[in-house]
Amino acid sequence: MSSIRVQPIGREGLTIRLRRSAESWSPADDAAWDGMIRANPRLHDGPIAFATEWSDTEIRGEISGYRRLMLRGARQDPALAMGVTGVLTRRGGSEVLMGRRSDGVRIYGGLWETAPRGGLDISRPNDQREIRLGLIDLASRVSAEAREELGIELDPRSLRAVATVIDEQAGSLDVVMAGEISAELTSPASWEYTAVGWSPRRNLGLIGPLSPPTAALAAWLASSSSC
Repeated sequence: MSSIRVQPIGREGLTIRLRRSAESWSPADDAAWDGMIRANPRLHDGPIAFATEWSDTEIRGEISGYRRLMLRGARQDPALAMGVTGVLTRRGGSEVLMGRRSDGVRIYGGLWETAPRGGLDISRPNDQREIRLGLIDLASRVSAEAREELGIELDPRSLRAVATVIDEQAGSLDVVMAGEISAELTSPASWEYTAVGWSPRRNLGLIGPLSPPTAALAAWLASSSSC
């Protein structure tokens, strides 16, 4: 089975249920993380959501820190860091907004992806109470990423969830939010992208080499009428 797959979201929509993680860190984990920070001072152990179980209608997971993602391989942790990915289109859905990833990102540097994209960073609760997120929460996150990375304003209510992209290699599960926009872009608004542009929906790779999860999403978009 491919390590990257696209899973359409069911008609019932998508519910996310999260609890505070109870993981503990060994001295070896602490030493490895400290070494990563010395090599890249940009790293920050901010809270993000991790998926531990998922289907086309529900994701269950935990709220942990970014170090969990960075140490995932060494700890053989099967949880996937959760994020959101925008599929923003124009001209009746025929063109998709793309961004070329900076060489300074964790993985897939220099490759193109649908933009914006970002982690689902959620404040950790003080206890084990469950946090529930709905589609408007995900859409609001995409809107915030669009403002930060692209310098454009999006109405979260104009976005809809269409699929999840599960990337075992990168350790990520992204919820794909789609919507039509009219904004014109000339340059990225943050360091995460070195360039932005539009590419035909039926041939996203025309703009340049795609990241593996975006290539999987492109194949699905070419044959799907969901967005």
